[in-house]
Amino acid sequence: MKNPKHTRSEKGKVAEKFVMAATLSAAASMMECHVSVLKRAKKAGSPGFRANGSVNLTELKPWLEENLDSLDDSDSKEALECRRLLAQCEKLEFQNEVEKGNYTHNSVVADQAIRAASATKSELMRFTAEVPTWEGLSAADLEKKTKALVDSVCRNLNNHLSPLYSEK
Repeated sequence: MKNPKHTRSEKGKVAEKFVMAATLSAAASMMECHVSVLKRAKKAGSPGFRANGSVNLTELKPWLEENLDSLDDSDSKEALECRRLLAQCEKLEFQNEVEKGNYTHNSVVADQAIRAASATKSELMRFTAEVPTWEGLSAADLEKKTKALVDSVCRNLNNHLSPLYSEK
């Protein structure tokens, strides 16, 4: 908004003229803001709003500059409409991703995780049963057997979990 015009009073002091807007939408246009901002300011008790619908911009502008960040817009019609549209877009985007196969249902993930855990447990139990027979093996042979066990566990995990991350 442009600065209010000034006039000289009788004593030579500068006095501000009131800058008035006839309507809320005229005030919003003059202040280069949305009408909803002024509605929220009015609801918050800002000075400058008259009973006849006119707005004293000279009174309103300083209050708005100081309180603009604290104005609550969570229940404004525009904010609610924006939130509704955003939720609708997010839902459509999610549906598109599901149709593309980019999401796996929780029950499928849980089933694959249980299978992987069971296969890993079986491999480790086999390892536990086999360890006593390793007595007297050289360090190189122990290393080979341990590496074979780790490779087997990793292979089983990969086989059971790969359906969850393979490309469709």
